[in-house]
Amino acid sequence: MNLREAVTESLKESSSMQVLSTAPAAAPAPGSGGAPLSSEERAQYEQEKVKLYEQLDEKDDEIQARTAEVQSYREQVVDQEELYVATKRDNDALQAEIGRIQIENESTKVSYWLAYHSTPYSV
Repeated sequence: MNLREAVTESLKESSSMQVLSTAPAAAPAPGSGGAPLSSEERAQYEQEKVKLYEQLDEKDDEIQARTAEVQSYREQVVDQEELYVATKRDNDALQAEIGRIQIENESTKVSYWLAYHSTPYSV
């Protein structure tokens, strides 16, 4: 239920309560000191009120759309953070593997050099 529907429902309820009460049927004009509204003034007043509630509904819809947009961006940020953490973990593992392979390579070079450059017989 949007704001306008809620207010309309509330107005219906208050109208039915007004019939039961001893209050006068015509509402006083805002700021008029209690003088009753003519039917034309009341219609204008109701028209303006409907316009204002429509504007409120539009702004409410806009706020809801922006809120959904922000939530979507937050989810994207969380996804990007998770991707970053996974990528960093993979990078660290690869760097460790590269280091291990480089050490193994250097060790193999030294072993190879020693095997072919040392003399098996000493004089």
